[in-house]
Amino acid sequence: APSSFVAVLKRKCRQTGGAVIEVPTKEFKASQYDHSKDLYIKVPLSQRWKTIENEQGEECRVQRDLYSAFLLKNSNKNRNTPDRKRCIKEFDRFVDHMNECIEGIKQTNTSYPACFGF
Repeated sequence: APSSFVAVLKRKCRQTGGAVIEVPTKEFKASQYDHSKDLYIKVPLSQRWKTIENEQGEECRVQRDLYSAFLLKNSNKNRNTPDRKRCIKEFDRFVDHMNECIEGIKQTNTSYPACFGF
């Protein structure tokens, strides 16, 4: 249950000196946002990858959930929308890290659920 997970996460964060920052998900809509176009585009849950343009206009394939985490990391001060300028500035670094991470996971030859998208 999501609420149980959040309660456990908050407790463990408090115990270790960390913090949980909550985001209004209905307002933020991270899985729908495309910072390169500054648009919200609804996509089916089955679509695990998105194509986002970098600052140079090149198309980059990104895993949807990792991209959502990137957008959340680069939110505005109120944490209710992505900070588009920060997203543009940090996007190339995110893509490099995402690709390195996915390649490292693939090299372990471990089986992952289909929802990972690779």
